[in-house]
Amino acid sequence: APNAGLVPDHLVILIRDQDTPTDNALVTAQLVHLREQGMQPSRIKRLTDFVDNSSFWTFLPWFAPISELDTTAQWYLFLEPESRVNVSSLSSELLASRDAAAPHFIGHLLKDTEPSITHHYKLGVQYPFLPSGFVMSSGLLTKIVAYLKTHRLGSDFQIDVGHELAVFLSTRLQAQLEHHPRFCIRDAHVPPPPSSTVTEDDKDSLLKH
Repeated sequence: APNAGLVPDHLVILIRDQDTPTDNALVTAQLVHLREQGMQPSRIKRLTDFVDNSSFWTFLPWFAPISELDTTAQWYLFLEPESRVNVSSLSSELLASRDAAAPHFIGHLLKDTEPSITHHYKLGVQYPFLPSGFVMSSGLLTKIVAYLKTHRLGSDFQIDVGHELAVFLSTRLQAQLEHHPRFCIRDAHVPPPPSSTVTEDDKDSLLKH
């Protein structure tokens, strides 16, 4: 197992799961994987840990409760139940050189090459491939929560919540989303995204196992 001493104590991991047999089995294996790397259970939260989580799958309603979980947290890693991560590599290769007080969003970004009804026919938007996970700084989370305190959430129907989050961040907060190839698209548990959204560079990406 990776050296637990390399596991950052400023990282909180959020798992966007649902209370279903499939997700529960995936998360059980995921929790074992994380704890073997030295992650403390108190720094791992499931969506289903929250009492009122009926709308949290869309991300935006989840951010205010997340910001109250741990005031010492500097980075927030969002995973799907099937996601896997090497925590020490994440910390040493991506987070150590970045300022958590700045508005960072890092993940495996995709961009449509043709209009899609799923994405409201919008082209040019870079959005995260959610099974690869993405990491957000406390600086960005603070900006999101401050914005949501003065702006009501819309009631638009959301099909691809990763795309909707990217549109919100880029248009409402003018945030820059960063693509990093170490968030990969290939894993035994995860089908790759549609070929129309994958570049040749993406196909050669490596997962942080």
